[in-house]
Amino acid sequence: MPQGIPIGGSITSNERLWCSVDGCTGHRFKLQPYCCTHSERVKRTGDPRGFTPDPRQWRWERTAVADLFKVNPQHPGMVRALAYLTTWTTRATQEAAHGNHWQLEVARVMRHGVTVQDILVEVCAGWSWLQRMPHKAPSDRAAKFWLGHAVLKLAPRPVRMSARANLTGGKSYPLRPHWRALEDTGAHLLAVLAPLLVNVHQAIHAQEDSAQQVVADLRAPFLPSTKAIKAASINPVTSA
Repeated sequence: MPQGIPIGGSITSNERLWCSVDGCTGHRFKLQPYCCTHSERVKRTGDPRGFTPDPRQWRWERTAVADLFKVNPQHPGMVRALAYLTTWTTRATQEAAHGNHWQLEVARVMRHGVTVQDILVEVCAGWSWLQRMPHKAPSDRAAKFWLGHAVLKLAPRPVRMSARANLTGGKSYPLRPHWRALEDTGAHLLAVLAPLLVNVHQAIHAQEDSAQQVVADLRAPFLPSTKAIKAASINPVTSA
């Protein structure tokens, strides 16, 4: 039978090719279609052009969503979402010992005292911010990673000391979540909560538009009175 190309030869051949990202001049990494930099970005964000989210970016959305939920505590969509998240997090906690990556991560978040309400607010806020900055997650897979990051960053990451840091007393570094945990967490949430995410996004930005209209109304110029117009026509201002 004909023999296939040895794995070493395949890696060597692939590394001679350019990265698949337009404009990148790096060579491919091992058997990946991307260079080393873009391959690492795919692991972190799900897309070679994606970005790792920073929860500080959606502070305004977080406050707006929390206020919206406070005013509407019995909203049927919110009630159903909280019930789903309760079941989802309970299952993850119970099966964490022998579960998947996402179950281990969700159980870790819950051990830090995070509530299902916190998760719902963070997911809605992060999603709403992403709708204004779609280039941060340029694909559906990247959007799943984005929501996964939003949830898993609610609790501090576990840290590890490198071998050199152990010898020199250097700083520790946080462990990154597994890419499968990010994707699965975001996929679960997006599959169930998508209609609510859209609804919340529209609601908080309708409030923002209304507030901006109030400011515009307050700044609207006044029309001059008829008396002022007649006086100006009788006594025109002459330039010096």
